[in-house]
Amino acid sequence: MSIINCRVCGKKISSRAKSCSHCGAVFSDEGKVENLENAQVMQKLKKSSRLQTLSFISVIVFLLGILLWYFEINITAYLNKSFDLKLQFGNQVLNVARYVLALGFVGYIASRFMIFYNKKK
Repeated sequence: MSIINCRVCGKKISSRAKSCSHCGAVFSDEGKVENLENAQVMQKLKKSSRLQTLSFISVIVFLLGILLWYFEINITAYLNKSFDLKLQFGNQVLNVARYVLALGFVGYIASRFMIFYNKKK
């Protein structure tokens, strides 16, 4: 018994395994994959689903950055108007908002590129 790579997903499995525990590909006694097309379609759907989830999370992070930026500016302006405090804008919150915006934007672009590349395969 040895450890080999699955022919469908490429992950490590036992050479005596009747099916892959990662992708569900079923192997015959001769070592051929019986449901190769189904296993490959399932792998592609799982990867596509993960990439779409990553894209959605990136959009949420981007929107969180916008909310942080918008509400920090408005809260400070409101306090300055209402109480005549002459507060400076909160640079720390604005810096965090900028980093969150950048992270969300880059994450969204990267996930969209990966989705496009995954569809080309």
